[in-house]
Amino acid sequence: MTRFIRTEALPKDATSAAKPLCFDSYKRMYSRMELTGNVRPAQANDRFDNPDKFFNRLARLVVKRESTYSVVFATVADGGLPAVTRPLLTIAKNDDGGNGREWTTDVIVSSVHTPYFRVEEGARMAISFQVKYQKAMTSSATRMLANVVQETIKVTAPGSELLTSLTRPQIEKEARIIDAAVGKAFSSTDTETMHHDLAVATVTHGTGLSVFALALEEDGETLIPAGDWALRLAPPKPSIFSDRTVDTAQLPATECNQRTPARFTAIEAAQITAAKLAVKDVTPDKALNTLVGENITIREYLRAKSWYNEAIVQVAGANGTAAADWKAGTGSLCGNVLADLAALGLNDVDTHVGLWAVLSTLKGPAAVSAQTLATVQPCAGARQGFVRYGIQL
Repeated sequence: MTRFIRTEALPKDATSAAKPLCFDSYKRMYSRMELTGNVRPAQANDRFDNPDKFFNRLARLVVKRESTYSVVFATVADGGLPAVTRPLLTIAKNDDGGNGREWTTDVIVSSVHTPYFRVEEGARMAISFQVKYQKAMTSSATRMLANVVQETIKVTAPGSELLTSLTRPQIEKEARIIDAAVGKAFSSTDTETMHHDLAVATVTHGTGLSVFALALEEDGETLIPAGDWALRLAPPKPSIFSDRTVDTAQLPATECNQRTPARFTAIEAAQITAAKLAVKDVTPDKALNTLVGENITIREYLRAKSWYNEAIVQVAGANGTAAADWKAGTGSLCGNVLADLAALGLNDVDTHVGLWAVLSTLKGPAAVSAQTLATVQPCAGARQGFVRYGIQL
C-alpha cells in the first residue's frame, strides 16, 4: 500500500444536468484521457492557521524527513502504445549557507493528456503515479529537469492530435529523452508507485479517477493534501477535422446498463448527427492537408502508396466514367483509401471524408458523382457511408 499517493473513484458531478456519457456513446468516436489538477492551496479544514506554512510542509512529501526532493509522475498509456509521461510537481530545498532552509515548490505541468485515439470495444488504459525522492537535490536541478521536459515536448511534438501509426516513433523518442533526463537527475532514488489498469468504459466523461499527493505534517505523522488531479475521458468527438463533440442532449436518458435496441439506435443517431455537423464545412484541401504524423499529411501519406498513384493514373487517363480504366481505378481508390486510413487510426467518419476528398480532386471526364460511383461495385459501401454522414460529391 502506498503512503503518499491515494486514488479513488471520481464521482459524477451531482450539480450537472448533463446526461451520463456511457461507453456506448464513445465507440467509433475519438477521445483522449485528460489529467488536470493543481497544487492545493490551504483549506479551511487543514491543520494549520498560517497558509504561508503550507508550502513549507509540502517538502515533507517524502518518506525520510531529511530527504530534500520529490516529484509526482503521471503516466498514461493506451494499450501497447508508448506512454505519455510528465513530472507534475517538484519540491526541493535551497540551503542558504547555514542561515536556514527554504523549500521551493514548482509545478512543472498542470495537465497531461494523451493524443486523441479511436475508441474500440475493450479499450484499456494503463496508468501509474509515482513519488520519487532522494537527498541533496536543489531547486536549480529541479528547474533544469523542468526545462528539459518542456523543450522535449516542443521538439518531439508528434505533429498530430490523433494517435496514429505514424506518431508512435515521435512519442517513443520523447519518452526516451525524458527518461534519460529523469535517470540523470536521480542517481539514487526511492520510489513509491501506484498502478491502475482501467477499462476505458469505466472512465467516461463526468466520472473518472481522483489522484491525491499527500505530504507529512510537522509532527512527521499526519498527512495533509499537497496536490490533487482528476483523470477523465474527454467527451467523444466524431471527426479529427472538427472540434465538435456529440451533443449529450440527443443521447437517451436511460441508464448505461439498459442495453436495449432503442437505446443503441438513439446513440447512433446522436453520433451521426454530430458527424454531419462536424464534416459539413470540411473542404477537400483541409482534409488532405491534415497532419497525421511529423510533417506528414493525409495527402502525403496516400501518395506514398504505390496503389494510389496507379489508380490516379488509371482514372485520369480514362476517356469517361464508363471506361474500364476509370472503373478499375475508382474501385481501387474506394477500397484502398478506406482500408489504409482505417489502419492509420481514423474512424469510419474520417475514412469516408478522406475518400471523398480524394475523389473530389478528380476533374474533367474523370470527375466522380454519386450516380457514376454507383456503377462501381467496390464503391457501393463507400457511397452508403457518404449518405450516412451527409457527404456529397
